[in-house]
Amino acid sequence: MNRKKLFYLSNIFFPLALGLSIYVFLYKNTFLNSFFPFTINIQSDFFVYIFIKSWLCDMLWSYALTFSLFIVLFSFRNRLLISAIISSFLGIICEIFQLANIFSGTFDILDIFFEHIAIALAICVIKRRVLNEKSFINNA
Repeated sequence: MNRKKLFYLSNIFFPLALGLSIYVFLYKNTFLNSFFPFTINIQSDFFVYIFIKSWLCDMLWSYALTFSLFIVLFSFRNRLLISAIISSFLGIICEIFQLANIFSGTFDILDIFFEHIAIALAICVIKRRVLNEKSFINNA
């Protein structure tokens, strides 16, 4: 596998796997726990723990979604912008659906904020690494 494919896969599957791990190990009452009953019981008011449990999963998934869309939309001229817009829209819609009790979960405006931080981070990584295709391909 060349470096470019490995780069794409790692920026999609690593965030997804880490987000899944957080849900599996830190949440007790989720659909996933019926398949993975390995919950770690931690009670903490430490900000890092709260950040990981409350917002990091959404950030990781938004990051991976932005990268995935960038790859899938390869034939579009402004695929980075389109990827960011779609990721942003889906994140907001999911939160609105939580507010309306269409999706399970709790509406949190900070979820939207941190998802947009992750989308911006994905854009920066893509711009720095992928959109400099000549240097990226030559280093593969």
